[in-house]
Amino acid sequence: MPNRDTIKIFDIQRYSLHDGNGIRTNIFIKGCPLRCKWCANPESQRFYSENVYSKSTCMNCGSCVEGCPQQTLSMDDWNREDCSHCMKCEAICPTASRRFVGKDRTIESVVDEVIKDHAFYKASGGGVTLSGGEPLAQPEATAKLAAELKKMGLHLAIETCGYAKWEKVEAVLKHCDQILYDIKEMCPIKHLEFTGVDNRLILDNARKAARLDSEFIIRVPVIGGYTNRIENIEKIAKFAVEIGAAEMHLLPFHRFGENKYEKSHMSYDCADAYIPSEVEMQSLVALAQSSGIKTKIGG
Repeated sequence: MPNRDTIKIFDIQRYSLHDGNGIRTNIFIKGCPLRCKWCANPESQRFYSENVYSKSTCMNCGSCVEGCPQQTLSMDDWNREDCSHCMKCEAICPTASRRFVGKDRTIESVVDEVIKDHAFYKASGGGVTLSGGEPLAQPEATAKLAAELKKMGLHLAIETCGYAKWEKVEAVLKHCDQILYDIKEMCPIKHLEFTGVDNRLILDNARKAARLDSEFIIRVPVIGGYTNRIENIEKIAKFAVEIGAAEMHLLPFHRFGENKYEKSHMSYDCADAYIPSEVEMQSLVALAQSSGIKTKIGG
């Protein structure tokens, strides 16, 4: 695990128009305490760097295996315990079929990269979004990164599930202008079934976070056959009104991350989920708005 002056990230996405206002840079932070069945970024879940392998693009040339100084690779496997993370296999691969996900970066280097697009943020009303994984999974490093970004005068948003001790949560959120807070399921039993954790801490922290001096938006992944139940959306909408959320965003399920599971040597447990239709999504928007919360699809 990185120290407080470094942070383990798995991607920095520039020129994004999602997860906040305007043109943004999204910083994807490695590690997540939840195991959502529908997760679109399974490579983000584990706290360590991973050797991800794509069979579909591999030429089977064997260069990565031959070039591994620790001899930790075969064409179908990776010995994480003996790997030195030298990343030579990633550099050697001619088709980028072998790559490492999750690299330790200094806080300074991340800020330096982000600030390059300052003119775009200023012109579009954009900024930086901390995402993941789960940004609060590396709370000390994320808090330091957030503080440094705010020193640069950047608009800062965070996408979080809020699953951490409140003092850790507050140390990060106090720097944020916008909080995009994921609430997936109001039923604690179903939340445990779908994500691997109870939702009590998430809901308790949502009540506290909504009182901070930040724009607080609840986001709901609408997963067909899982979270799209009428009673779930209705309860989340009423909760949003109760705690004073500014808006509610409904995020329709997609299958873009399904092919990542094989690459990460993981099983996909949400094959029975379906993509909600436009009619269903509009119906759920109307349902949420009937509770008195401004609601839209996406965000």
